[in-house]
Amino acid sequence: MFPLRRASLALAAAGVAALALTPATAGHAVPASANAATHARTVVPDPHAAHRGTVPALRGAAARTRMAGAAADFRAAHRDLLPGARPSLAAQIHPAQGTSLTNVSGTGGVVATQSFSSTLTVARSGTTIYTPTLYPAGGSCIEITTVYTSGQRSVSVWDWCNDITFVVSVPIDSTFLGTYASGGFYSAEVLRTSSNPNTWVAYLYNYANSTWQTLYTSSGSTQAGTSGWDVYELYSDVAANGTSYACTDMAGTTFEARSIRQYINGSWVNAAPGNAGTAYDQPHDNFKCPDMTYQMVSQYDNWRAVG
Repeated sequence: MFPLRRASLALAAAGVAALALTPATAGHAVPASANAATHARTVVPDPHAAHRGTVPALRGAAARTRMAGAAADFRAAHRDLLPGARPSLAAQIHPAQGTSLTNVSGTGGVVATQSFSSTLTVARSGTTIYTPTLYPAGGSCIEITTVYTSGQRSVSVWDWCNDITFVVSVPIDSTFLGTYASGGFYSAEVLRTSSNPNTWVAYLYNYANSTWQTLYTSSGSTQAGTSGWDVYELYSDVAANGTSYACTDMAGTTFEARSIRQYINGSWVNAAPGNAGTAYDQPHDNFKCPDMTYQMVSQYDNWRAVG
């Protein structure tokens, strides 16, 4: 559910070791016309807009139950790294591409407008698509991810400081579409609200009433490191022909993150050379989807992929 580039990622609850990703080669370009209509319709909210109210969502035990399969898929992706684990029966991949966020001095949050699909259906239990997934630099407790797994679509929160699992889930349903969506996108924000203790708050933008609403709050010491990301990634088994099973699920679907901004020294600044990069990128061929295309539209505040 994250790019796993940390040299030491002590997932105590899962017993999982770290997995480093390799530098990227150039991705395949997306046709300029891709997603143009959606681009024009989408409203990007002001990160300084009013913050009030709470997002209705599944929380605690209800969220963990709903997201158990997605969490299990993540852990299963690393079963070969666990002591005494049996070898996988199929090769499983975990590629990523997108924007890495540098932990520069004064970093304290991130905001982005992210794509979602209300129709993407994952056919196999061994496939989980986390696209886009957003984690701020600076040692955050919170990652907000768009989750597609067998039987569900959601915007969900992973707690990196305490539960080390999914803790909040917002189904992508009619309520979500009428409240938190604009032209196929939603907007998410994660802010550090206290340094001592290290406290972070996640928000979703309510397009119906033009306010940010609280999604989740967490304090503590992160197990995910201090670099951040806004990337597209997946876990998938690979078929005998060498193609990822995720390819059919993602075919024709556009995934995109726009207006990626970091909160640095009290100001919102675009992700750009100097505070962002592509540190988590893998070679494009690692997705095992021959027809997939990818483009960094604008360094580094806008990327787009088409399945």
